[in-house]
Amino acid sequence: MTTLASQKIDSVGSDRAAVLDSRIGNVVTGLDNWIEQYGYAGWDPYDIKGEPFYVNLLRSDEGLPRKALRKIIFTAIENYPFTSRRILGIEPRVNAKAMALLALAYLKLHLLTDRGEFLTKHDYCIDWLLSNNHCSHDSYLGWGYPFDWQSLVFIPRNTPLCVPTVLAGHALLDRLEYLDDQSHDVDLNRIKAFLIDGLNKAYFPENDSVCFSYSPVDDFQVINANLYTASFLTRYGVVFNDQLCLEIGRKARRFSLAQQDNSGSWPYWASTNSVPMARHVDNYHTGIILQWLRVIADYDPDSDDIRRPLALGCDYYRANLFTADGIPKFSDRKVYPVDIHGAAQALVTFNYICEDVDPGLVKAVCEFTLSNMYDANGGYFYYRMLSPRRLVKIPYLRWSQAWMLYGLVNMLEHQGRTS
Repeated sequence: MTTLASQKIDSVGSDRAAVLDSRIGNVVTGLDNWIEQYGYAGWDPYDIKGEPFYVNLLRSDEGLPRKALRKIIFTAIENYPFTSRRILGIEPRVNAKAMALLALAYLKLHLLTDRGEFLTKHDYCIDWLLSNNHCSHDSYLGWGYPFDWQSLVFIPRNTPLCVPTVLAGHALLDRLEYLDDQSHDVDLNRIKAFLIDGLNKAYFPENDSVCFSYSPVDDFQVINANLYTASFLTRYGVVFNDQLCLEIGRKARRFSLAQQDNSGSWPYWASTNSVPMARHVDNYHTGIILQWLRVIADYDPDSDDIRRPLALGCDYYRANLFTADGIPKFSDRKVYPVDIHGAAQALVTFNYICEDVDPGLVKAVCEFTLSNMYDANGGYFYYRMLSPRRLVKIPYLRWSQAWMLYGLVNMLEHQGRTS
């Protein structure tokens, strides 16, 4: 099967045996060993936030004593992440989103290196996902997080969410397109069914658009999350010639495109959200938006509406979310905390928008990340840099290691295509 996806990999070149013979390749090997050593399980920034005491603190009254107590506890948890989890007995867990990211990374690694062990690891991640469906409806397939999550609403553990579900869906679509493996067509249809029928939707007849919720229990209007769903529906619609699915994907992207500011930026929350939220433009969610717009543009033949917003967004991303020396800023208004999630997503996004990014910036971000946020002895990445001399070194699995493996593999692909 000759596809857009396979053409992209084929453009990397034929010297696949040498792909890992580089600084980045060595880091990929070390990180892969770390992930395997810990059995694909790890702590998460949100696992402790799902504990009953934490949820109750978030729900507590807004009196001054409660606010003070919350601040003390939250600060202690952030500053002492190892100790707080050990005191509370929080064990490392396998996370569906991490497994989806790893499935994406390992298949790409197999294609880049022609090494069978990476395909075996991809298969393992896919098998785990299919054996741990979080949807109760037999016609749906979807995944959530292994902890409770108190946001604007309470989301119980293992509630299927659009983000991990879409990442798993793209991993299955990659398998279909790269390996010509049609054995998961039914699984892909079940993912499509969950996204279209299992999530809540807000309709906007003024521009014939739709916004998908984050989960079945909320009505959030989150720009990047909506584009996650739009990207899968678009790609599925094209691959399976499902015109209805493709049209729904177009309506979803239309909503997110309409939320772009004149500057070229996108805030996290849509202006139409049921609860008004402050403007917040952060690094990694902007990178996610650009990644999925690029995927949609690559697949949908009717994507002229994306070109100008994507170009403006790329300009804003480069100019406002990185420092001159390659630090991935936390947001367009502040540098710190530098979050490994921003660095990892940047490496992914740079691969998708490679024609719109300065190679010098790509090199600088990669160099900063490897020099400042990587533990070469341990083979893992730190969570955050709070200041130039203050690091939070806990090795979260989903938030840090899985994203960085995915990012570094995209970086290897990017280097092969641009060298």
